Amino acid sequence: MLVKESEWLFENISQLNTDENHIFPLGNIGSSDEKQLQIQPWVYHKLMNPLKELGKVFNVDIKQSKDVDFCGDLLDPKFIEELKKSGIQSILCANILTNIQSKETFANSIIDVIPENGFIFVSVSNRFPYVADPVDTLFRPDLKELKELFPNTKIIKESIIEGPTYFQFLIDHKTVLAITLVRLLTPFYKFKNWKNLVKYVPNLFKPFRTSCLILQKCR
Repeated sequence: MLVKESEWLFENISQLNTDENHIFPLGNIGSSDEKQLQIQPWVYHKLMNPLKELGKVFNVDIKQSKDVDFCGDLLDPKFIEELKKSGIQSILCANILTNIQSKETFANSIIDVIPENGFIFVSVSNRFPYVADPVDTLFRPDLKELKELFPNTKIIKESIIEGPTYFQFLIDHKTVLAITLVRLLTPFYKFKNWKNLVKYVPNLFKPFRTSCLILQKCR
């Protein structure tokens, strides 16, 4: 997640958190173990921790851990019913959809979980290198493509958030730079991953981008 992306999400969620709108409890989809936040500490400091100061946040993930409140598969109707009974009013789905093969079904499950007029806060990389861990479907939607995944919703706010360039990111992260250079010189190792890395080279001096939407479920 980009730093500006986490700031954008919190700013807009907090602005919508009024007596007229029911934001909390909020379901954080694909939360994983909170130890993961050590990799991107700004996600904790600029988004997740401030959200928890506003209201109840339920961590939802397919993998069990002490930080996960609801463990299950959003493609499982029984799990969807469990989430609906929890009273979740809105969903945060940040940087998850690029890892999902059945995107349409997954997005419809998110809509099904929340009540009418509930909110969905969703972000997906629009320009970002291939990431093989855990899965990367190379789904890099623009705002129109992202909205099409969520029928029966209306756009409350939309934005393309930009971050550093890939070049600047590599300069700032010397270990990643070294690994990337070695990887470029070894096409024989996991050729598909190597090919996707090479395809991104023309974007070396272009900023990372993320498509961000705030949606409201229609009646």
